[in-house]
Amino acid sequence: MKCIRPLPWKRCIFTCFVALVLASDCFVSHAESDLTAASPTTAAWQTSVSGTVEIASRAISLTILHTNDTHSHFLPGNVPDFGKDVGGIARRQAYISMVRSKQPAVLVLDGGDIFQGSPFYSFFKGEVDVAAFSMCGYDATVLGNHDIDDGLANTLKQYEKATYSLLCANVVRKSDGQPVFPTHRILVRGGWKIGLIGCIGEQAFDVIAMEKRRDLTLVDPVEAVKKLAAELAPKVDFVILLSHCGFERDIELANAIPDLDVIVGGHTNTFVEHPKLVKSKPMLVRNHSDNGLGGTLVVQAFKWGVFVGHVDLSLTPEGRIATWSGGLTTMNASITVDPTAPIVRLIDAFNERIKLQTSQIVGRITGEMAYPENTKHIKDLPLGRFVCEAMMAFTGADIAIINSGAIRERLAEGPITMGQLFNSFPFENTVVTMKIKGCDIAEMMSYIASNSGKITGYQYGGIAGVLDVVEKHVRDITIGGKPLDPEHVYRLVTISYLSDGNQNGTILFKAGSDKTDTGFLMRDSVYDYLRLHETITPPKPDQLIFVGR
Repeated sequence: MKCIRPLPWKRCIFTCFVALVLASDCFVSHAESDLTAASPTTAAWQTSVSGTVEIASRAISLTILHTNDTHSHFLPGNVPDFGKDVGGIARRQAYISMVRSKQPAVLVLDGGDIFQGSPFYSFFKGEVDVAAFSMCGYDATVLGNHDIDDGLANTLKQYEKATYSLLCANVVRKSDGQPVFPTHRILVRGGWKIGLIGCIGEQAFDVIAMEKRRDLTLVDPVEAVKKLAAELAPKVDFVILLSHCGFERDIELANAIPDLDVIVGGHTNTFVEHPKLVKSKPMLVRNHSDNGLGGTLVVQAFKWGVFVGHVDLSLTPEGRIATWSGGLTTMNASITVDPTAPIVRLIDAFNERIKLQTSQIVGRITGEMAYPENTKHIKDLPLGRFVCEAMMAFTGADIAIINSGAIRERLAEGPITMGQLFNSFPFENTVVTMKIKGCDIAEMMSYIASNSGKITGYQYGGIAGVLDVVEKHVRDITIGGKPLDPEHVYRLVTISYLSDGNQNGTILFKAGSDKTDTGFLMRDSVYDYLRLHETITPPKPDQLIFVGR
């Protein structure tokens, strides 16, 4: 079986198409000045630009529209617990345009991880993503961990054509300590000067493949943002942080940095139905920090473009926030989309290219294999078992382990297409085998039990037993239905992301030997398994039981 690759399309035709679309009137034209506007030129990647503007009049309200973790999901789909036929970038663009037509001052912001998660990224590596977000009229996003999945060079190349900014104040080059991306942007809406800052969190940065962040250094988010916010606060009316740190970390940032008025978050895919007001800890602050809220608003809007969040601020002439409200609007069929809109033509054109390679049915499953966000890191799930068993069959291994984040979506009951495999398994991780003794497997599982809740979750194949997270040990471990033999040498299969040392792979496989990279993708092994078996019954869940969680 060969790895599946895109067909050799005449790329120039679609490049010309995108260029024409980007030049059309689908883009929002901001009448007010942008003091550090993003542009498709090198200047867009300067770390900071300052300026002044004469303010003739000020709007009495400001609306912030926000999304996060789109992960290249540009078509409507069914999302368990959140509805059927939801999402879609064309609906998002129509909704944003509608809000802009009714409100005097609107910002459109994103919390990161625009890239990766569907065939739109697998085949086109961000080209569609940047074009679509530009069409929507976004002002800025922040670096997410998946936004450099194909390396920094690819990210910089794709963003040469962006009409919005990719911000990050706390990722610097190891070579000279200089920021890789613009740290902030100042723009004007409704006569108000607004400072935007970007930062990525420690947890998000740590899950970037080590080879992709080899030349990068993470600066503590509080240190980087606090300093920059203090510098911006006297120069602007409001300071907004775009954060890819996760919701709980955003709460900590709000407590630590009173100069922040709003935090637009991402990474944890948190459903924050209404903005959370975090009261600043008592401390001596300058008058400009007295924003009328007495704290910082923190928002996040789940994932995949299911919702567009909104924060509506009513303002006093002095620039204090008198009242605020907010919530999430579902992108569903109630939003009217012009079928001839440029963004519809863009998505349809690229989707037709994808369908030629991904519409074929490759197998069937007899029951849904769900993959809930709130349990995938703490439970042994059927979908994880299925993938691991496919990898074991592909290599003849006795045991399999992958990080839970290697799988992105559920598989629904019924026929499975190649496109669904790309959605569920979008990463270019290859299958790696190694030899490992039974006693070392026991030590590996004890490490997972001892650090449960502190480290990422994993999915397993071929292994069963009990992991006691309170006593921090394992018991009743079996491999292939037989008791674990401490002296036996087993064949283990994993993915290159883990074997390269990411997400504790260095610790898990420290005793592994004869490591061999097959060169085949994890997705290829699943395809091969479906092709051979045609119909799959979901494996039994919880073959590894975690006690004490």
